[in-house]
Amino acid sequence: MAELKVVGLRELRRGLAQADAALPKELQRLNKSIAAELVPEAKAAMAGHSPRAGSRAIGTIRALASGTRAQIAGGTAAVPWYMGHEWGSIRFRQFPGKQPEGYALYPTVTRNMPRIVEKYTRLLGELTKEAFPG
Repeated sequence: MAELKVVGLRELRRGLAQADAALPKELQRLNKSIAAELVPEAKAAMAGHSPRAGSRAIGTIRALASGTRAQIAGGTAAVPWYMGHEWGSIRFRQFPGKQPEGYALYPTVTRNMPRIVEKYTRLLGELTKEAFPG
């Protein structure tokens, strides 16, 4: 699984809240903006992999975020079969030779990890300068 861990995130969030009550919400917005940048590429990857997925499945790929995480997700209660297009199905022998990391979500994050790290480094630096000047 592609993930980026920030050591000291709990302490950073606490410090941001002490500096300004609005700053933890800024951290959530930062997380959402980074995830949202990946959505078009993940949608394109799914469209290229599974044309039969159609716009209903591709349309469920979206950015999610909180103060502690950013992610891209696919599928909804109305489109529960999205995950079959992402990872395949053992029961129905769907997409033989499937990738264990999926076709759209994880590969998109993995391909963009250097850019994600650079952006987090820059934006967290700006946020901490705002919260803790000089």
